[in-house]
Amino acid sequence: MFFGKHYLWMIVIGLVAVMALTSACAAQAPQGPANSGDAQEVEQSGGEEQAVEDESGDADVMEHEADEEHTADEEHVADEEHMADEEHAAEHDGDEEHEHDGEATIPNNGAIVRITAPADGAVFKQGEDIVVEIETENFPLGENGNHWHVYVDDESFGMIVGGDLDQVLRGLEPGEHEISASLSNGEHQELEDGAQITITVE
Repeated sequence: MFFGKHYLWMIVIGLVAVMALTSACAAQAPQGPANSGDAQEVEQSGGEEQAVEDESGDADVMEHEADEEHTADEEHVADEEHMADEEHAAEHDGDEEHEHDGEATIPNNGAIVRITAPADGAVFKQGEDIVVEIETENFPLGENGNHWHVYVDDESFGMIVGGDLDQVLRGLEPGEHEISASLSNGEHQELEDGAQITITVE
């Protein structure tokens, strides 16, 4: 009888021990789903940070490209302005070449020009047309591009081509003026010796 009770208590104690051990093992077991969720959250956070970094990098690239395009546009505008300045300077140089400054002339080689009208010392009213007429020797106008220029006080008042021998002057201010005529070949090289007269506008 005593042995039967003792045996019963051993079974109860064994069952309690097994239950306690089972409970302890269950408490120490890793929380798989929770840890997996945390890992996914960490990965998602890392992905968001990478996306932000990528967007920032794309913005930097776009800003850099915009700066390059802006710089290229400024360089293009500067080049166009520089070309316009050069063209303007070239045109100005061309105008200066036609000024009656006595430079880049060639010998007459027997060519002669005379101003036949108006007479030297003639007097005109302000607003009156002044017709300048010339005659030439050994210089056929209209051939091989031969032409002549008329100047008032060393300022060009016309290039006359073909065989025309006269040119009308208008708009002269009151005062004394020097009128000159110069012969020029087809390459726009003026002859050294021309003709000059002086008139007065009242």
